Amino acid sequence: GGMGAGLVAFLGARLRPGVELVMEAVNLRERIAAADLVVTGEGAFDQQSLHGKAPEGVLRTARELGVPAIVLCGQARVDVPGIRIASLAGRFGLEAATERSRPLLEALAAEVAAEYRKESGLAPSPA
Repeated sequence: GGMGAGLVAFLGARLRPGVELVMEAVNLRERIAAADLVVTGEGAFDQQSLHGKAPEGVLRTARELGVPAIVLCGQARVDVPGIRIASLAGRFGLEAATERSRPLLEALAAEVAAEYRKESGLAPSPA
């Protein structure tokens, strides 16, 4: 906005997406590099999610580092090649996803984790 433009014009500031600043502050690149799998989330995963928002930065970094990534979301409105997207509404229906999002998110995360473990040849997690 106007404040950012003023800082750039008069103080030599540099504009950067907020996701870059947060990722840098928490050393996310190093954390992703050390991970076997990256899981990120968004309420509604859509085109906006892919333009400067946190999921885009996380997914881009995971792709750059060759780390598999999964998106858990309420609704999926876009498909991203090479990224698994697990949607509450797609799995359980929109009404259930809206009314019981917390327990259904836990169930969806458990399903996705079990699928990943199986596909990766890892032992099932202890019950």
